[in-house]
Amino acid sequence: MRGRDFLNPHGQILSVYFLYPRYTCAKSVPRTSMTTMAVKEQELALTTDTFSALEQRVVRTIDLLRAEREQRATVEKQLAQAKEELELHGMEVADLRRELAELNKERDAVRQRVERLLENLDAIAAS
Repeated sequence: MRGRDFLNPHGQILSVYFLYPRYTCAKSVPRTSMTTMAVKEQELALTTDTFSALEQRVVRTIDLLRAEREQRATVEKQLAQAKEELELHGMEVADLRRELAELNKERDAVRQRVERLLENLDAIAAS
């Protein structure tokens, strides 16, 4: 152990500097060289440029989001209209199928009548 070192409760060596830290005045201004100040100004400029770029990206993202929402609303309206049209066409198809079934029944009835008339004509011709 050196002359100015002490041990903490865990047996580790503490330096005098840890026991008696230097206190600085809050009003003291750190001395920096001109090159350090220039580097800080460049960092500030880079930070400002980076912030501006980030701001532009956020604005573009918001614009894209707004456009996508508008497109989605348009597509949802078109989808609703298409569903309505599909429902109407489905109803029309059901009506047409019923009409077709009725026409087929009517055709079969007419066919049977015509066959009976032909049978009657054959019977008259044979007699």
